[in-house]
Amino acid sequence: MKIVSNDQSTILLESNNISKSIITISFPMMVTGFVDALYNIVDSIFVGRFVGEYALAALAVNSAIQIFLIAIGSLYGTGMTSIISRALGAKNDSKVKSTIVNGVFLCFISTFAISLLVLSNLDKVLTFMGSSEDVLSYSRQYGSIILWFGFLVPTNGVLHGILRARGAVKIVMKISMISAGTNIVLDALFIIVFGWGVKGAAIATIIAQMISTIFLFKNVSESYLVHFERHYIKQLRFPLVKEIYSIGITNFLKSSTFAIIGISANRALAPYGATAVAAFGVVTRILHMAYMPIFGSNLGTQALIGFNYGANRFIKVKDIIVKALRFALLLGLLPSLIFYIAPTWLFTLFTDSEEIIKYASTAIHIAGFTFALYGFQIFSSGALLAMGRPKQALFLTLARPIIMVLCVNTLPHYYETLGVWLMYPITDIIASIMTFIIITREIRILKKREELLRTIN
Repeated sequence: MKIVSNDQSTILLESNNISKSIITISFPMMVTGFVDALYNIVDSIFVGRFVGEYALAALAVNSAIQIFLIAIGSLYGTGMTSIISRALGAKNDSKVKSTIVNGVFLCFISTFAISLLVLSNLDKVLTFMGSSEDVLSYSRQYGSIILWFGFLVPTNGVLHGILRARGAVKIVMKISMISAGTNIVLDALFIIVFGWGVKGAAIATIIAQMISTIFLFKNVSESYLVHFERHYIKQLRFPLVKEIYSIGITNFLKSSTFAIIGISANRALAPYGATAVAAFGVVTRILHMAYMPIFGSNLGTQALIGFNYGANRFIKVKDIIVKALRFALLLGLLPSLIFYIAPTWLFTLFTDSEEIIKYASTAIHIAGFTFALYGFQIFSSGALLAMGRPKQALFLTLARPIIMVLCVNTLPHYYETLGVWLMYPITDIIASIMTFIIITREIRILKKREELLRTIN
């Protein structure tokens, strides 16, 4: 049986009204990204308000583990989304189904194995990531629960990508909203009413993720007319696995290096006490919330680019990229202004500590100065991935976090805590220059391919 191709999602991907398609397909993913960011934000608000400063610092330490789990999901999800989008455009149904089943299976197995490995050395890992003795017990309570169910986050990321490949972004948005709403209610119940502290925050997150997994599996099965049965696994072929990894490795390395950035920053700030670490955790969560609508919109646009690239509509792909990049700059401008003008009230949501608020306010002022450039970088690397250009995307994607890692491991030696915050504007400026050079070259290549195609026809 063929996958249905005349639904509203496919019509949206084929539409010649590019601006409308970008906005229509991006808005649900922006909401989804914003809602997904609420997991850590809500956990931090409840923990900071009702458990304490050390517990808030523990969440900052554990964020590196969560980022790494997301990176695994990004590895499979990005690779599969690109493959599925192009296969749908080429009407290759067998490749679509094979990619779905085997990609989800590989993601589950690899994540579960890595989680068990980290659990067996949890205290050493947490200490290495910047957890002091005062914070370690809280870090252990939260991290152990998250890791036992570590396969949920990346699996959900993969299932999100599978639905995005067909433009089914509204379904993803609705499921994310249900999951986030559940997390908020359970956080209040487990932390305030039951008094479970950081354990309660972790359990609330896991239950909410489980609910999301159930709904996502159901919708993927129905949308693609595919069942996750054992005999599909026997059809696994090396070329497909290689293609998933070759495309997905870019986003995996990018996300992994962000985990390294978090670890490096926590280690650099640890000598200044749990207050500095907690402040960094609060700032990164607020930045993450601002990043996610941009990142979500980019993922939605990738499906649009991938579908049309697979159908050899090169001029249309060029137009999509140009308009998407303008949209990305606008998306980054509003949070940049908010961070620069009036950030203090943001931090009072998390804590009453004047010292944490002082650290965080300085950091967000500096990071917000060049925040608008972030969308331009992310959309450009996303466009390259959608077109199956992993080498160029890998270079662009890794440039930003590598620069950040160098900054955060160098600048604090000279400027103390200020050195950690300075990594944001320095990175944005350098990475944006690199991005502009590469993406303009790729746009010229698209024009040449369209001219060649017209000559042949």
